[in-house]
Amino acid sequence: MKKARFYIKGKVQDVGYRPYIMKEVIKREGLNGIADNYNLEEDSMEVLLEGEKNKIVDFYDFLKKEENKPREAEVKEISELEFLNSTSVHVPKASEYSQALTFEQLGKGIPILKNMYHSMEGMNENIKGIKMNRKLYNGIRKIKSRSSFHRWKRCGALYIKIPEIII
Repeated sequence: MKKARFYIKGKVQDVGYRPYIMKEVIKREGLNGIADNYNLEEDSMEVLLEGEKNKIVDFYDFLKKEENKPREAEVKEISELEFLNSTSVHVPKASEYSQALTFEQLGKGIPILKNMYHSMEGMNENIKGIKMNRKLYNGIRKIKSRSSFHRWKRCGALYIKIPEIII
């Protein structure tokens, strides 16, 4: 078993790149690996792989192809593949790492969902107001249709009756 590392630079954070890499690693039998961006520059990601040399090289070549990335990602550079001393680096199991990554991604979504919930509450209040204005409007239309001696003028959300002056 060999271990290797390489870096991906560009717009690779907050675009689903780590989950994408984890999904691709898990699909490949005999390959283990993780994608991590902790303690790195804002536009970088480290990929650690463990497996047979040919499987590591195949995966590396797969990721170097332009079409093999998340839709929102913009890869500027993928560093050279560096094989490591197998005792110097620990590569966690991809399945365990992906579970931790899933919880991290869910944690990012909770504040967003909370904001959406509060926005929807405000929208519900607006909809209730619109329904009330619609009822008022329909009531005024009925009154207008019965009245031939007055004109109705809209003033904001209200209608006011203006008597017609006959000269």
